Amino acid sequence: MKNENTNEVRKNVPYHIYKANGNPNRKFKKANKFKGKMYSLIKESKKESVELNKALKIMFAINHLEVHVPWLMERFENEPNYFKTYNNIRKCKNRALSELLFHTNCIDVMVNKKGKSDKRLWLAVFKVTYKELTVICVANYKDMEMVIGRAILEETDIDQPMTMLVDEEKGARILDNQQYFVGTLKEMLDKVDNEVQKLMLYYSMKKEK
Repeated sequence: MKNENTNEVRKNVPYHIYKANGNPNRKFKKANKFKGKMYSLIKESKKESVELNKALKIMFAINHLEVHVPWLMERFENEPNYFKTYNNIRKCKNRALSELLFHTNCIDVMVNKKGKSDKRLWLAVFKVTYKELTVICVANYKDMEMVIGRAILEETDIDQPMTMLVDEEKGARILDNQQYFVGTLKEMLDKVDNEVQKLMLYYSMKKEK
C-alpha cells in the first residue's frame, strides 16, 4: 500500500511544483567521485583553451537539463504546460548549441539518419572531447540545419545525450542519469542560459580588444 501511494504522488506532482522545486520524492544527488573527475577535467580544460572550457560547460549543462525531458513527455496529454516547457527546453538547447557552433571550432558534428530519408527524423549529434572526458548532446537535425550548413557530416548511430570518461584500461564509462539531478528544471534552464551569456560576453570583450 505504501508503494502504491508513493507512485500515485509521483504521478500527480503538479507542473508548477515540479518546474520550481523538482519532484519532492527525488532527492538531489551530490557528485560522486566519477562525476567529480569530470568537473576537474572541465576546470582543467581552461588551461588549454577558453573555447573548449566553455563548450564543455555548456554541453554538460545541457545534459543536466535533458534528463527532465522523459518526465515531461510522459505527461503531455494531461497538462498542456508540459509540452510548452518541453519546447522551452528544446529552444534553450538549440540556442546554446547554435551559439557554440558560431563562436567555437572545437565541436564535432555528426548525423544519425536512423536509416530514414526524411530529414525531420534525423538527429544532429554534437561531441566535444578533452582528454578522457567526452560530452555528447543530441538535437533534431531540422532544428539545427541552418546552423550546420551544407557540410557533409560523418554518420553515427548515437541517439542519446551522454557524458563519459574513456580510457584504455576501463573503456567508456557513462555518467548515470541520476547524477544529473542536482537542481530543479528551472535552475537547469537558467544554468544553460547563464553559460551561454558568459560565452557571448567573452567573445564580445575579445572582439573589442
